Amino acid sequence: MNSLQGVSDRENYFVSLNRAEAIDPRRILRTLAYDHPLFDLAALRAQPHLPRLNALAADTTRTFFAGSYFRYGFHEDALLSAVQLSTQLLGCDPWAQFAVAEPEAAAAPLVAVA
Repeated sequence: MNSLQGVSDRENYFVSLNRAEAIDPRRILRTLAYDHPLFDLAALRAQPHLPRLNALAADTTRTFFAGSYFRYGFHEDALLSAVQLSTQLLGCDPWAQFAVAEPEAAAAPLVAVA
């Protein structure tokens, strides 16, 4: 958590999702219960229609949707839906301006001979 959240530069903090019994209970600061969404068949059938809601909103409500429910329920799915919505709203890749040029390939490969 130190690198990810910048919580401390003096003490190391970790998050564990598995094997809680392997951790000394005196070292546990907080225990939280998390659930992942479980999609039923109706939700899975609705997912392909979610982008259409955003397309319709552009000319009507101006209320847009993004979230993990656009795919499998993971954080990465939420990010992907946000990027897709940003692309729709901006009309271009939202990160295109930050693209880094690939380094040029060496003219000839280096070969080591023993």
